[in-house]
Amino acid sequence: MGALTPTDVANAIEYNADIIKVFPAGSMGVGYFKALTGPFSEAQLMPVGGITLDNLSQWFEAGACGAAVSGDFCKILNTEQERSDLSKLVKNYISKLPK
Repeated sequence: MGALTPTDVANAIEYNADIIKVFPAGSMGVGYFKALTGPFSEAQLMPVGGITLDNLSQWFEAGACGAAVSGDFCKILNTEQERSDLSKLVKNYISKLPK
């Protein structure tokens, strides 16, 4: 279930959402996301939109249960080099996940 505002999150909890996608997380920022986790600490919040390799760890530090990444992976791959580069990028993302 998707949410942006505290009311949206409260409604998602009321509807027993397993994971609540916070969108557009990147536009709102990590600080806003972290503020949502305060009163909704029991909720599994997942940021969507604007998540990058450079900021992925910040979202987890702010309390994210996961993150949706798409921008870096929505490219047509035409060459073996592009495939290899994508493989390296995936490994870089995985290395940023919490242990």
